[in-house]
Amino acid sequence: MTRPRQAPIVEELEPRILYSADLMPLSTPGAVESASTLAAGTEQLGVRHELVFVDAGVDDADTLIGALFDDTEGDAGVLREVIRIGADEDGIAVISQALEGRTDVAAVHILSHGSAGRVELGATALSGETLFARAAQIASWGDALSADADVLLYGCDVAASADGRALVGGLAQLTGADVAASDDLTGAAALGGDWELE
Repeated sequence: MTRPRQAPIVEELEPRILYSADLMPLSTPGAVESASTLAAGTEQLGVRHELVFVDAGVDDADTLIGALFDDTEGDAGVLREVIRIGADEDGIAVISQALEGRTDVAAVHILSHGSAGRVELGATALSGETLFARAAQIASWGDALSADADVLLYGCDVAASADGRALVGGLAQLTGADVAASDDLTGAAALGGDWELE
C-alpha cells in the first residue's frame, strides 16, 4: 500500500538573515560546539563580527543594506548578521537578546527612522528617556562589544540637536563603544541623503 506524499511544511524560524560564507571548517559528524567556541574560532581567523539591526519602518531595507555596505573596503574578513526588528517588538530587547552571551561584536549598525535625539526601534525608541529608564539593560550591550567597537545609528537627524548629541554621548558612556549618528538626512544621495555619520 502506497501512502500519498505530503508536501513539506516550510516555516520562518526567526527574523534573521546571515550574509556570509561558512568560515569554519566542516565538523565531524556528531560534534557539537558551543557559540563561544565558534566565536573564538572565527576570532582567531581574524573575522570581524558586525550586527545590523533594521527597524520594520525602513522601506526597501535590503536595497539600503546593499547600498550601505556595497563600497565598503575589506569586507572579506567581515561577518555581518542582519536582524529585523518587527513593528510590534521592543527593539531594545531585541538588540539585548541578540548581543547576550557574545563578546566579539566589532560593530552594531542600526538602520531606522530617526529624528533629533530619537531612533525608532519597533514599538520602542532609543532616546534620552530610554537611556535613563533602561540604563542597566543598555549598558549590558557593552559586554558583547570588542574593545574598539562602534555603534552606528543610521537615522535622519538623530544627532542634529543637543538632545541628539546627548543621546550619542550617553550611549557611548553606557556601552563603552564609539558611537556615531547622522545630523542630516541619511540615505541615497539621489534623495538628498548620505551615509556619513558625524
